[in-house]
Amino acid sequence: MRIAHFYDGIYFNGGVSSYIQSLTKLQIAAGDEVSYFELTPTTPKDNGIQPILVASEGDLFKICLKQSIDVLHFHKFGASHPPAGLNTVYTVHEHSPHCMSGGLFLKRRGIPCPRTYNFIGCCYGHIRDHCGSVRPMKFVQNLKRVHLQKAILPKVKVVCVGQFLKNRMIKAGYPDSNIRVIPNFTDIEINNIEMPQDNVPEFLFMGRLEKLKGVDWLLRSFKNVKTPSILNICGEGGEKESLRSLARELGIEDRVFFLGWSDREAKIRLLQSARALIVPSVWHETFGLVVVEAGACARPVIASNAGELPFLVKNGHNGLVVEVRNIQGLSEAIDGLAGNRETARQMGICNQLIYRRSYTAAAHKEKLDEVYASPC
Repeated sequence: MRIAHFYDGIYFNGGVSSYIQSLTKLQIAAGDEVSYFELTPTTPKDNGIQPILVASEGDLFKICLKQSIDVLHFHKFGASHPPAGLNTVYTVHEHSPHCMSGGLFLKRRGIPCPRTYNFIGCCYGHIRDHCGSVRPMKFVQNLKRVHLQKAILPKVKVVCVGQFLKNRMIKAGYPDSNIRVIPNFTDIEINNIEMPQDNVPEFLFMGRLEKLKGVDWLLRSFKNVKTPSILNICGEGGEKESLRSLARELGIEDRVFFLGWSDREAKIRLLQSARALIVPSVWHETFGLVVVEAGACARPVIASNAGELPFLVKNGHNGLVVEVRNIQGLSEAIDGLAGNRETARQMGICNQLIYRRSYTAAAHKEKLDEVYASPC
């Protein structure tokens, strides 16, 4: 099968780019021929595929038809209707089809947005809650983007990375019939999954250091943890220095370590050293790949009750779920697992069973191939 992936900057660092490259590895191993198209030039990485730069989606469609591409797989919003005869699949990785800002996050209040998309409510939200830009040109651009997607996506094959995202799209008026939920996957290989018996348990955050990831809430909660423990923060971002300052202000800088961005091997080592992974997001995560990676390493997860996270983490089974910005609830959850290794170990085993059942690379490719082969 000849498959083309389209994204605005295939090799940029980020979750979508990492997903495309992991999926490409699977497809090439299965004998598929893969090509890349992008609007912004990037430098090839390990797989060596040189992206083809296109000026517009119209040019992309023409090239794919000329090259007899079997499947054109979009990973960003489409601004044009694909031509008849071109098998097109759109994976929705974010909230852009039903949110003008694309984040479903109220910046002024720092909490997940509870609204279902509607023109009046979302215009009001932009002004009152600063959930998106209020600059006239950007505001109009965001509004047009949503309306374009509401015109295009009902007529093509759509993949959502999570059930929460699909539910929100349906509430916003998208048809259920052409949307398939195919969760992301990890191909992390695990050797030693036994939980460390250290006297001081380590907890781990992995992700971008941005406001919507909730690390400030995590630090304030960690200050109240009574059981001696360590917090490792793995990631980079614009909030890094302010978070370092907050840790100093809270007097926990001797228990909190900022490790920077970690590669695959370092990520596995950190997960294997952890008592639990913490995902304190204050926005509606569309998936949460780190939860699956923790499952692959037989580690439980403490997660906020936002977006797809409560679909991935079942409270009391493979982890604990805490209400967004509930400092006491998060500190108690950390304390609970810090003081009970066996409970954490059993939750980690449960999380690994869930990973093996639903989030392996083989399961993902099988479901995606079904979508590729299905009629529009």
